[in-house]
Amino acid sequence: MKRLLLILIIGASISSVTFAGGGFWDSFSILNVKGAGNTFYDLGAATVLTDFHGYSIGEMTPASHSLILGGQIKTWKNNGTDITGASIFYRIYPQGSPSGSFTAISYTWQKNYPDVGSSSGDQQWGTDAQGGNATDDGVNILENSTLTTGTYTLEVYAKITTNGVDAATELLDNNSGNYYNASFTVNESLPVTLTSFSAEAENGSVLLTWQTATELNNYGFEIERSLSDATDWQKIGFVPGSGN
Repeated sequence: MKRLLLILIIGASISSVTFAGGGFWDSFSILNVKGAGNTFYDLGAATVLTDFHGYSIGEMTPASHSLILGGQIKTWKNNGTDITGASIFYRIYPQGSPSGSFTAISYTWQKNYPDVGSSSGDQQWGTDAQGGNATDDGVNILENSTLTTGTYTLEVYAKITTNGVDAATELLDNNSGNYYNASFTVNESLPVTLTSFSAEAENGSVLLTWQTATELNNYGFEIERSLSDATDWQKIGFVPGSGN
């Protein structure tokens, strides 16, 4: 990948080539929405992937849904410049009311790519090429959330740091200062109104009993259990709902 400026000196037969210090090659956000799997979205990249900017993530309930934000950043460097770190920053605020500070998610170096000169100037930071570990180096940004019902903006930008040689110590991919914005909605209301719920031990099992006063478009109830930590749950049954 060539990144150079050819300077022509008029009136002389000498030309020189000057390389810029470093910068972004590609940058992506990676979302795992409600445990549905890792999906790459373009930040500063220009690929066939969906653009993160302007994307609608959908509806979720923080108490029961996860929204894991990960990232992959590809950088380049020339001359004495060394890329020393890469991060994605995010913040969440009610749509139309930008506020709050950004939180950083830092990524480690993964591998080098040979550039046009067969050197190791191109690098990848964060997640493997297939995105298989996006949830390992990502963050559930809804964890411990206090978001109430409404529409929210997820604002993101990427940053790399350098050794300061032939380049600034910090370089940003921030959509020209406008940041990259996606939206999602929070719905804290439940489609059912419970009037009672009980759990009783019975012959080595647990008997669950409940009643509802109202149900709205209720397909049914998934029954789950956690064998150890009340964090990891598995589905063990399903009880049809009453619809409306």
